[in-house]
Amino acid sequence: MTEQVQFDRRWSDRGRRIGNRLGRAIYKVQVLHPDRLPADGPVVLVSNHTGFLDGPVVFCLAPRTVHFLVKRSYFKSVWGRILTGVGQIPIDRTGGKASEDSLNTGLQVLGRGDLLGIYPEGTRSPDG
Repeated sequence: MTEQVQFDRRWSDRGRRIGNRLGRAIYKVQVLHPDRLPADGPVVLVSNHTGFLDGPVVFCLAPRTVHFLVKRSYFKSVWGRILTGVGQIPIDRTGGKASEDSLNTGLQVLGRGDLLGIYPEGTRSPDG
């Protein structure tokens, strides 16, 4: 069954602002070419995944809210409530119907004109 992405945009936006400030102050991160990301309409944001912080950093620094496909087991941890609250999509990576449902949820995100984030390798990769 396809899940609906339900989240509080105010909470999501607040978290993004805080993360953006922390990322820039502590880690001196820079966003290169944010103008290349359309301001509205459906977009698939594709990124390399080299470390645990990739998702949160991209989420916080993107100019729009990103709904990432996130490994389902993270939703069973203490982070689950936060991930759900900011609109992330749990994906069962075993394949078949379980994975298909998550991908269909991603299609719904795009159908609303929102931003879907994916890591095409499906997991962290040491060589990027």
